[in-house]
Amino acid sequence: MSERSSKTEINLLYWFYTWILTVVCSPALVVLSDFNVHWLDIYTLFLMFLYLIALGLIFSLPTMLIYTLAFQVVLHFQVKKVPAKLILAFVGLTGIFSTFYLLFDFQNNELTLYYSTGLILSISAVKYDLKEVQKEEP
Repeated sequence: MSERSSKTEINLLYWFYTWILTVVCSPALVVLSDFNVHWLDIYTLFLMFLYLIALGLIFSLPTMLIYTLAFQVVLHFQVKKVPAKLILAFVGLTGIFSTFYLLFDFQNNELTLYYSTGLILSISAVKYDLKEVQKEEP
């Protein structure tokens, strides 16, 4: 006879989706804010977009590791949707501000704003779904 137990599960790639979406969304915001009507600028903006994605991937690795640890803590304590997203947003924003402070000493506040907005948009967009799953135990 097998027992049925209820276990809360979540999409374990949530942290990865929000990180990747932030790394792509933030440069898109930068490029769109700098967009001119001149068609020659499109190539330059596309190259700038790719360059910012590459820099974002590299410089966000320490924040991503801390964000992953925070995500694991949120999972461990089975924090509900809204508080979990607020905790992860706080951790991510702290990482973004720390990175920009260490690299640029806040000389470029505009980029900090774009990356913070990208993080908030990605956290809002990615589904954080706690669900009860019935598992059979032998």
